[in-house]
Amino acid sequence: MYKHLLQETRLKTLELYKALLKSSTQYNNLGNAIRQQFKANKYTTSRKKTLALLTEAEHVLNFLERGNNGDKRIVSKVNEYVQKYTKPTQPLPDEPKKKQKRSKIVERKSYQVAITVRHALGFEFKRVRGWRQPVQTSMMIKNRVKATQKKIDKYNDLKLQLEMVRGERLFLQNLKCLPKDRLYNYEDNIKWAMEAYSIIKDTQKQHTKTNLEDDL
Repeated sequence: MYKHLLQETRLKTLELYKALLKSSTQYNNLGNAIRQQFKANKYTTSRKKTLALLTEAEHVLNFLERGNNGDKRIVSKVNEYVQKYTKPTQPLPDEPKKKQKRSKIVERKSYQVAITVRHALGFEFKRVRGWRQPVQTSMMIKNRVKATQKKIDKYNDLKLQLEMVRGERLFLQNLKCLPKDRLYNYEDNIKWAMEAYSIIKDTQKQHTKTNLEDDL
């Protein structure tokens, strides 16, 4: 019983709210006043007060409909009342602008000299003694290492394939069923592919040799 009554009251309130907003279009700022009143009494739980508010809303709706039907006296009275007792809605304040942090410029000290550093893969970059390595430099090194490692892995895979082809040649030769090209076409294709990656291996060997000479 209570839930049924509550549901009917809610539906009646929504109908009145929509009807009041629809009837208030010809009046200045009346829609804002209606919204404020409904929000102020949104959490009213007293049955007596709720019925009184609904009755008052119905009277106001009838009053507004009379003004909409052509009663100019009612329109002027409502506009005067709204202008006198209702505060117009103020626009929202602009968000304060965030101050941009200026990057701190740190001067180098006398012992902080830029030095050239060579990576294990052979490429060079600048560093300053006593300064933390920039993130951009670290990411650059990381990406280069990944790309180079992929090429090295590909070179090793091709090397294994070449050994497999040579072993297959010996196996077929023992069975006396070796094809006419003796699998040299496969071997040549693998060698051509390995030439593209052999530069990396040569660079690593040369750099390792240079490091050994420096250590000695």
